[in-house]
Amino acid sequence: MEKLLSLRIILLLKIVGCLILANLKLYAQNKKTKKTTPTKDYATFPNEKSHLLDSLLKTLPKDYQKIINNPQKYRFQLIYTQINRDEKNIPKLIHHIFRLDTTEYFYPASCLKMPVAALALEKLRNLNIPNLNWDTKIVNEKNRPCQMDPVTKDPDMASGIPTIKGYIKKIFLISDNPGYDRLYEFLTPYYINDTLRARGFRSTRIIQRLFTYCPIEEHKYINPIKFYHHDTILYQQPASVCDSSYALPHVKTEKVGKFSWNGYTSLQGGLEPHKYSYISLKDLHEMLIALIMPNSLPKSKRFKLKQDEYDFFRKYMSMYPAESKDPYLNKPKFNYYENGRMKYFIYGGQGNDTIPNIRIFNKVGMAIGFLTDIAYIVDFEKKCEFFLSATVYVNENQIIGDDKYEYYTLGLPFLKEIGLKILEYERKRPRKLPDLSKFVYDYSKP
Repeated sequence: MEKLLSLRIILLLKIVGCLILANLKLYAQNKKTKKTTPTKDYATFPNEKSHLLDSLLKTLPKDYQKIINNPQKYRFQLIYTQINRDEKNIPKLIHHIFRLDTTEYFYPASCLKMPVAALALEKLRNLNIPNLNWDTKIVNEKNRPCQMDPVTKDPDMASGIPTIKGYIKKIFLISDNPGYDRLYEFLTPYYINDTLRARGFRSTRIIQRLFTYCPIEEHKYINPIKFYHHDTILYQQPASVCDSSYALPHVKTEKVGKFSWNGYTSLQGGLEPHKYSYISLKDLHEMLIALIMPNSLPKSKRFKLKQDEYDFFRKYMSMYPAESKDPYLNKPKFNYYENGRMKYFIYGGQGNDTIPNIRIFNKVGMAIGFLTDIAYIVDFEKKCEFFLSATVYVNENQIIGDDKYEYYTLGLPFLKEIGLKILEYERKRPRKLPDLSKFVYDYSKP
């Protein structure tokens, strides 16, 4: 009996020993896996509006409460992203939203130019041709009546020649439409939309030029393009046709506005969203983050740029027109662009007076009653930073094309107050003070 009991005890000890050994091996494997495949907690957008943002908006002047209380009419959407940095200065993003809706159409206007400019530099480098770079002469030819005539000189730039770099500078400094059209043609609608959708920007459709006033169907026809090194053709791109509309089935199709203006009278019917370009506020917000803090997004959503290209974008996104040396903008041709012209938050799109130690890295859009600003705002003195994006529709008579929009009486002052309110809150918000030196640029050099 005692012998049998001893055998059972020995067997039990062996079983326990095997279980302990197996668990130790499993622990070692898990530990090894965690070391070799680290994960990162990227910020996600909430599904419900932020109580913080809601409370801040309710403190805005009463003139703007009609927008806050009736956001559907004004198609108002807002994203405010807080940035908290750790002891290594690595940012963690926290998104706050007010009525964010990727299914509601708004016309993005010049905000289209931001991703197109970034993709132009990507494509240029991917061609991998000696002497072909952002300073190489580009000539967009013409093969259909509605397209712009070829331009072989650019008197706005010190070099005197049209280049990718020159077009991008003017896109951010004065929101230049012809420059955008040239980049749109270089990329083609296929390249733009296929690339952005592959990166996860699935509420985006870019299918039109902005300066060339053609029937919308004409924007799918792309003219031939040549790059020159002196008189030698380095690269030529043939004419092409994009046969895809890049439909967005999830975006609502009801018309924007109730009437359209034909130059003489208003006609029944507004803008049909499915025929025009679109980028959701969420996609635009993430595209800006991809240019300012790319490591805060998954690799799949980042632009494929080098450090000097990131710095180039950030410098010209935050530069005031009066600071620009190349191109030089302080002349009648450019209507003496005010420093606040391209800054809707904080400055309301007007004025030359700027707040010391404030820089706004952004892209704005203004067209057919829509105002949009996608911005990263920094206060170097108070050591605060945040992302802020908004769109609002100010068109009380609901006529598209009559240019009687409430931009300066309602929309721009509203966005200005939002920017000031969030800045005031950020200056007081407890946080670890960040090192923002990487966003300090020398604007005295071209």
